[in-house]
Amino acid sequence: MQSQNRLLAALPREEYERLRPALETISVTPKQVLQSQGEPVERVFFPVRGTCSLVEVMQDGLTIEVGMIGCEGMTGVAVLPHHTSAPSETRVQIGDDAMQVMGIDAFRAEMDRRGKFSDLVHRYGHAFLRLVMHSCACNGLHGVDERCCRWLLMVHDRIGRDELPITQDALASALGVRRPTITLTVNGLRRAGLIDHGHRKITIRNREGLEAVACECYQAVRTHFDRLLVT
Repeated sequence: MQSQNRLLAALPREEYERLRPALETISVTPKQVLQSQGEPVERVFFPVRGTCSLVEVMQDGLTIEVGMIGCEGMTGVAVLPHHTSAPSETRVQIGDDAMQVMGIDAFRAEMDRRGKFSDLVHRYGHAFLRLVMHSCACNGLHGVDERCCRWLLMVHDRIGRDELPITQDALASALGVRRPTITLTVNGLRRAGLIDHGHRKITIRNREGLEAVACECYQAVRTHFDRLLVT
């Protein structure tokens, strides 16, 4: 059976079958730290229906998400070509499903083959860098409402369902703002009929409306991913 991770699913079947012995399936939970900042990278993760956040942690403990990883890609692109430590923390944001995992030695050996897997990973790395650059620009230039809509749309794309198992605290942390700010934003989007929110979840009600409010960064990054990851 082919993987539900888009990057792995883009491999020719025989290529994926060759890689399968190096892939392990594990269960993950929300807030689980997959990779600590500055620690050696020992494994790379391929999400299926959950998402991970690449997080910058400040000295005072405040955090902000600088990149999101879902079924379109993998963690650990920062170790390309042969870096050994993680520049940022990677944590599970939505983890109601398993992930596929590959040890770093097997990953590097596969990259050294310079085959289809290596090509896809390099193309994903280029797209992910674009995402991080847009995230940095977006955090500095766009309002919280626009950024919040962009983030919700990105999660919606990656998990493939309208009900997003995300708390307002987690959303505030991802966007680098305080909880009261997120409460005002979420309530405004609810009054506009774009979302509903309940206990530990936000439900998308009007995706087109969210796209109309979201900043230009959402569509720019999505287009870039679609173009680079076409096989």
